[in-house]
Amino acid sequence: MGLDTVEFVIWAEKKFAIDIPDEDVTNLYTVGEFCRYLCMTLAARDGLKAPGHAAIYATVAECLVKEFRIPRERISPDSRFVKDLGLE
Repeated sequence: MGLDTVEFVIWAEKKFAIDIPDEDVTNLYTVGEFCRYLCMTLAARDGLKAPGHAAIYATVAECLVKEFRIPRERISPDSRFVKDLGLE
């Protein structure tokens, strides 16, 4: 896991007030997988009060654009963090 990826995971942990174990992160390769993971984790914690997948995806995409300067058009659920978005 590279520095960019670590920074992104730390951002998500702070933003959503959760802990994401390293062993879980190593199995999340795409933006969609990461968003589904967040959705399931937040639903387990917050139940019906948890944000939906669309809201989580929008928040994640916004972070990737603002914090990592990734062009919005490169971000999709199938985008791989390392291969497609250039996070190391």
